[in-house]
Amino acid sequence: MMEIINKKDNEAQDLENKTLIDAIAEMRKNFNVETQNKVLNAAILAEYYVPAMLSKKQQIVADAQNKIEFQEQPQATFLFITNERGETYVPAFTSQEQARKFRSEEKFQLFSMKFPDLAGFTEKVPNVTGFIINPDGEALPFTKNILNAIKEEIAKKNAALKAAEEKAKADAQGAKSE
Repeated sequence: MMEIINKKDNEAQDLENKTLIDAIAEMRKNFNVETQNKVLNAAILAEYYVPAMLSKKQQIVADAQNKIEFQEQPQATFLFITNERGETYVPAFTSQEQARKFRSEEKFQLFSMKFPDLAGFTEKVPNVTGFIINPDGEALPFTKNILNAIKEEIAKKNAALKAAEEKAKADAQGAKSE
């Protein structure tokens, strides 16, 4: 049983990831740096469904007047898959159709996540190799090593942009004082 939870408006509207699916298909036909780059850039811009079981856990909370009460707090338990080599991945789906192919003994819901959120979540989970896009379809893995390389490259580009902005400011201020 599957239920869709869409962060934006709580409607069961499907994701649109045609660019990514087309890029993966092209890369599989013609594997080279250009097609890999297209997949990488499409994947970074995509949004995914991630399966989880949602339960409510009672917690004791104090309000502003220190009144203590029990409250039910939602808690998500994300589902994982393990391949024949023993590697564990977070399954990430590009559409409801792909998610329906996922077989689980558990009743689950789908949560939509953008690439940076999914990558950040994956990094924090111990004993997980990475996440895999459409495990019963395109089966494209993003390992923690790949995610770290992406993060480092983005950090370098951001640092270079910041340095260029600061230099431009300093040059502009230097020109004003002359």
